Amino acid sequence: MPGLGEFPLVPIHVQDAEGVWDLNWQRTGARNMLRHYLNSETILELTAEQARYFHVPLGNLPADPTIFAADLFYARHLMKHNFLLWCSPTERPDLGGREADDNRFVKPFHLSYSIIMFILLKTTGIGASQVKER
Repeated sequence: MPGLGEFPLVPIHVQDAEGVWDLNWQRTGARNMLRHYLNSETILELTAEQARYFHVPLGNLPADPTIFAADLFYARHLMKHNFLLWCSPTERPDLGGREADDNRFVKPFHLSYSIIMFILLKTTGIGASQVKER
């Protein structure tokens, strides 16, 4: 039916319990298929409610909505506070092929005693104290 390819698809994520398949797999499969069909309205309502809460299209919900929601709300919070998000297969940001040139993420950061004392004095408001180097 080629005409059905133009309609949107909403996946329904259900999992069967482990160990329900035996030698009588046709009967078990038919029962599971009928049970999933009869529960599909409830599952679809739950999926629609989650999509409404997450403010995402209904077809974009993955199999694990909890992790998806945590990532989504965290990303939205970061974007609200002007953080830059990146999508990269590694832990380092995608710099358009120049990742190897940027060594800011691999160089160890060293703070001297005087820098730490300056930051501490500045934040506590003590101000113009003499800081001696150890």
